[in-house]
Amino acid sequence: MRRTPVFARITGIALGAAAVCALTGCFSNPLDDMSEGLAQGGAEKIVEGITEGETDVEFGDIPDDFPDEITLVSDTVVQGMSINSDDGTGTMVMVSDSRSVDELAQQVKTDFADWEETVWSDMGEMVTGIYTLDETLSVTVGIVEGSGDEDTMVSYTAIVTEP
Repeated sequence: MRRTPVFARITGIALGAAAVCALTGCFSNPLDDMSEGLAQGGAEKIVEGITEGETDVEFGDIPDDFPDEITLVSDTVVQGMSINSDDGTGTMVMVSDSRSVDELAQQVKTDFADWEETVWSDMGEMVTGIYTLDETLSVTVGIVEGSGDEDTMVSYTAIVTEP
């Protein structure tokens, strides 16, 4: 069956690009234009190394190919990223919200009530859930408590694969 390797590969792509985004400071930065270009190029190289194929990584707001079926807990978009490869598409959107981790976790569970919950991990300051709509769409939701006066961050990594 081809679905598992493709899903694992696309998940690796999305997580690799998300890690590059976090490590290169794709958020507030006085050198935004230069940093974003370097991060995008670096992310593409890392992801291409993981997948051994061509990959297009784009940073910005909510990517055009982010699935409409996914409801975000907030309109305050911090970062968006789209990863396209031969195997499918991965998109990541990160939002911030002033509510607590517990409140946002409850909201996520409500938003995904009609999806199959395949993983739920609650470690207090960090919550992760993986949901599947069908064989072509799954999403990993991560909720991380902000430190000090910072808002809580919620990331959505959507994986769209061909059946």
